[in-house]
Amino acid sequence: MRMPRFGGSWWVLSAVVFLGCRDKAPSATPDPASSSANTAKSAKPEKTIPKTLDVAVVTTDRTEIPRVAHDPIVLQLPRVSGLENASIEAAVNALLTPEKILGESIDEVRAEAKEVKKADDLPTGVQGASFTVPWNRTGLLEIEASVELMGAYPSVQRFHLLVDLRTGKAIGAEAFRSARVPALVKTLQVEVDAELKAMHKAEPSLADLHDGETYEPAELGDVTIGDGNLTFHHDYGFPHAFLAAQPSGAFVRSCSVIRADLDPNGPLARACP
Repeated sequence: MRMPRFGGSWWVLSAVVFLGCRDKAPSATPDPASSSANTAKSAKPEKTIPKTLDVAVVTTDRTEIPRVAHDPIVLQLPRVSGLENASIEAAVNALLTPEKILGESIDEVRAEAKEVKKADDLPTGVQGASFTVPWNRTGLLEIEASVELMGAYPSVQRFHLLVDLRTGKAIGAEAFRSARVPALVKTLQVEVDAELKAMHKAEPSLADLHDGETYEPAELGDVTIGDGNLTFHHDYGFPHAFLAAQPSGAFVRSCSVIRADLDPNGPLARACP
């Protein structure tokens, strides 16, 4: 908690205390026991953290689902509190439900776990989940979750949310100047095409896997915030067997470059002031 700053006025306070006490007779030495008792009586409760619109309190809802002859499924999911507006807080948490992050309810995960009855049974579906908070300031909250899945192969599903804590809405294309969205999408499409071309050159056998890929305006909401930059993401959706060859799909723009594309009154402008 930031303490009040008194600047250069501390000496005024000291002088007032001194002048008020200089004519008084010295008091008797206090009894230690009595002093301790008085201190205990006068102790003030700690101040609670004030609720705010610009920073959220993110805690972990942990669920452990036991399985026969296998390790338990551990789900660690985010829960948001501490916002000044209860309706906005509820809206943010509505974007972070298990169904949104896992793709199914916790009850469905439990039902799948019960199907594993012996060591030879292959677990399927959600195997675990965890999250990080890359950004939680300037009225923006970013949550990155990793969901471990098991099908024919083990895989990890990415969940990403960037939400405006002042409205409770997920960031989307409306955070950019509408007139500049087509040109921005076009430049990102050029980078997508360049990544695929480089992949085809490095792995000619995969040329038919993705002969074309389109970057859509709706993907502008899949953006992560760094110190002085924004990174746009594109999911190529490669099959599990070819994930090692999948391009990164991450395109960085410095704030000095992307600032002209942002709505100056929009949420992302607070990340690139």
